[in-house]
Amino acid sequence: MRKSLLFLLFLLFFVAGNAQRDYFMAEALIDQDKQAEAVKILDDLIDSNVYVSRPSMHMKTLNLAGSTKRFLNDSAGSKSAYRSAIAYYAKLNPVQKDDYTKREWYIAHSELASWAWQDEDYALAMHHLDATGAPGPYYSSTGHDVTVERDWHYDLRARIFQKQNQPDSAFHCLRQITENDHLRKINAMLISNRFSLVNVEGLFYGRNLNISQYPDAGYLYVLNLREDSSHAYQTVWFIHYAGGRKEIIGESSYVIGDTSGFPNTAFDISLSQNEEYLAVECEAKGANWIEIIDFRTLIKEHRCVIAQSITPYPGLVYITGWENNLLLISADIDLTKLNRKDHLSTQDLFGTIDDKKDFLFDPVEKKYSRK
Repeated sequence: MRKSLLFLLFLLFFVAGNAQRDYFMAEALIDQDKQAEAVKILDDLIDSNVYVSRPSMHMKTLNLAGSTKRFLNDSAGSKSAYRSAIAYYAKLNPVQKDDYTKREWYIAHSELASWAWQDEDYALAMHHLDATGAPGPYYSSTGHDVTVERDWHYDLRARIFQKQNQPDSAFHCLRQITENDHLRKINAMLISNRFSLVNVEGLFYGRNLNISQYPDAGYLYVLNLREDSSHAYQTVWFIHYAGGRKEIIGESSYVIGDTSGFPNTAFDISLSQNEEYLAVECEAKGANWIEIIDFRTLIKEHRCVIAQSITPYPGLVYITGWENNLLLISADIDLTKLNRKDHLSTQDLFGTIDDKKDFLFDPVEKKYSRK
């Protein structure tokens, strides 16, 4: 009896060892662009159920078969493999549903979501994304992989919401993409080219402003697009008219402004009550300043005429709003000193960066006063 048991254990280990060897052989064939040969090995492994004691390897084999068949344009076979992985996971006991099997379950749902998107079945695509969580969970050995997966999920969700005419939900998803700068830039362009009148405040460090008081009506958009992984930004100013037409009126980079002199890295905008001036809060290399622009010239002639610059260095300033056509500013430095001199110094700082006071600036008289 004991010998029979030992022989059975030996046989199981031998079969499992051969199965793992075959799996790695299939991976090697895929690397050699021999996908058709790899699929035959993977299908044999799946049919033989040799990984009965290793659920994660069985699911891994199903998922590899699914991706390989997709490469071979076998849509039915690919989807069937992924569905089998999900069904297999559902039959596992709680102990077997560990991080390894859950990872394969997550991959299967993600791949089926991708298939459904390709098939234009957006409800099914969202079903598979929702099955994984919102938009996790993530099972990865490196933080980079987790970031890529998260960005991919949010991007796909945004595209689905766009197709379903739910732009607010799409914007919410796109705002979650924080690491993949290339994807951020693509999505910002997608917004400017495809979406209609939607409030994008806070998106991509961008702001919008309703300009309905003008005959054409519409929105002024200011978007800052980060270049790759650097801290340099490209700022795009454009008007989206009520009729759907979009027109870029200016753009500038972190280093070079355009010929119209549009400020870059515009992190906030605020319009005076009389609609004469647009205050623009800019930032670069840890310093910030405010440009006050002739708003009517901006909208009617698409030119940027800066009426006044508020440069608080070595302090910081923040736009709060307007009161009776006076710009309300919060600053950690005494701006009233600029009524008597051109530049401020460290002696004009109030103390810590959190020690701020409110000021009013008159763009006509070009004078500061304490609030």
